Amino acid sequence: MSISRKPVLVHVTNNLSNRGGIERLLGAALPLLTDRYEVHAVAYKEKGCYYESFPEQGVHTHFLPRYGTLSPRNLSNYASLFRELNARIVHAHSHAANVFCPLAARLARVPARVAHIHNISFEIHWYGAHRLQRVLRRLTEGLVHCIATDKIILPAQCMLAPYRRAMPLVPEERFAIVHSGVDFPGVQAVRPEYDLRLQHGLAEAELVLGFVGRLVSSKGIGLLPEIAESLVRSGRSFRIVILGDGGGTPVEELKQAAARIGDGQRFLFLGWVDAPEQYYPQFDAFLFPSEPGTEAWSLSLTEAALHNIPVVARKTEITTEYCNYYSRIAFLEDDNEPAQTLERALKTPDTPDERVAAFTMPRFADALDALYTSLLLNDCGQ
Repeated sequence: MSISRKPVLVHVTNNLSNRGGIERLLGAALPLLTDRYEVHAVAYKEKGCYYESFPEQGVHTHFLPRYGTLSPRNLSNYASLFRELNARIVHAHSHAANVFCPLAARLARVPARVAHIHNISFEIHWYGAHRLQRVLRRLTEGLVHCIATDKIILPAQCMLAPYRRAMPLVPEERFAIVHSGVDFPGVQAVRPEYDLRLQHGLAEAELVLGFVGRLVSSKGIGLLPEIAESLVRSGRSFRIVILGDGGGTPVEELKQAAARIGDGQRFLFLGWVDAPEQYYPQFDAFLFPSEPGTEAWSLSLTEAALHNIPVVARKTEITTEYCNYYSRIAFLEDDNEPAQTLERALKTPDTPDERVAAFTMPRFADALDALYTSLLLNDCGQ
């Protein structure tokens, strides 16, 4: 049972690993809220590395399996946990938690109930093998938000209209736009063991083009060979450095295509790395070819912006909205050749630091705090 005089804040998510964007977001944000709240993180599928490290940072961790999203057992278990902790705010992440957490929190009489939608794509957020399954999940979540949710956080403005149309019974004032932040300690001096030119023999004349993310089709990895072929035709000396892992046909096709381009050495696959911040300062440009409708407020794009790196991107609703804050983005659709897009990106002037600083983790934590405070004040005034 909680004995702290701070308001008790409970975040519920699938897992507490550091592989996914949601988990990395929580891994950096929750410790920043411990001076204002007694913070608890609950995982219902797997624990992950943050489960062990969070307590050292003042965040309490719990593992409570989900026994069916709407089963009485599941709702009872979570309501009991919220009551035991004396929770004042429950913040759920993604579809399943967005359904059972607000209901369980209402059963436990938690004053502030927050849901967080992280995916711009309905197919990803309301996942399911069949369209009917996704429709039923959309209707279920919309109903829950009508009767049990106080605020629904979206990470981008362009997501508001589609999700409002998808859940028409949910009042507009229940939605809040909170851009995701990243943990940015400042541009790091590159240590020798991470130096690409030293460790992998990159020539000084080679442009280093970075890609950071899971190697899946939705991240646009199929476009990387086309970019590389255009650069070969232009005569540019370059290396595409890929940070991230994946498997299956898309990755095999990428590697096979990479071996056929130029001298076969234009791609450098580093896999999952433990210190991506060591590589960003070495990128001359950042490649962001994600397909439309697959990315919300991308952490890797934000990290590139905070490092002031020119970006070559596919034009989507998200990247277009991002240009309101970071101007060093050139779109592939605006040129006949990707090599031309890269040249435009390299020539874009620096973006003022204060515009990009809105996406640092302290700003994100402050935005969450402001939202929680408003909900608690409204509850006190009722």
